[in-house]
Amino acid sequence: MKPARVSSKTLLSTVVAGIGLFAAFLGFKAWNSLRQPVPQLEFPKQEIPDIPGSYYLKNIPPVDDVHLLDGDVKTVRRVNEIPDACMSTFESSFVTINGLHAKAGEVRFANPGESFNWSDAIERELPFRRLEFAGLSTSGCFIHYQSGGQPSTFCLAVIDTANHRIMVGEYQRAAKDLNELRRLIHQRRFRDGRGC
Repeated sequence: MKPARVSSKTLLSTVVAGIGLFAAFLGFKAWNSLRQPVPQLEFPKQEIPDIPGSYYLKNIPPVDDVHLLDGDVKTVRRVNEIPDACMSTFESSFVTINGLHAKAGEVRFANPGESFNWSDAIERELPFRRLEFAGLSTSGCFIHYQSGGQPSTFCLAVIDTANHRIMVGEYQRAAKDLNELRRLIHQRRFRDGRGC
């Protein structure tokens, strides 16, 4: 007996019906999986690796008081000449992106003329900031420094010990001395110090 011959229309109809059933099955599975709640992924809080520039100033108002550097101010040009009270108050205002506050010595500064990470090409052993000069007065202190990154910026941090506040501003170039720094403050040249 000869096998029955299947017409091409019947074969095509069977294949199309099979594909349709398979697509319906996949659609049902997809619809069913969309109805399930998506589990929330939890990642453990991790500390950022200790690299230069991993600290930033959080919620520090800009330098806005034009009289902050009035009166007698003694300037210093070495990091180790900045009093511990001034430096520790300033350092403790830095945080990581995880919100961890910097500890003493974690926010490193190079002295004037020393190498530091002035661009985004990071070298771990070099500080991310370089001191221009600092000043001490009876009401507080200030630290004028260059912050690395792209673009590099010049910053002024004023620590007003009488009112327990820190203000930071940035400008595109360094002040060469205290008189120029005072002039820049009076002209309100320092803007919000987010890049500091």
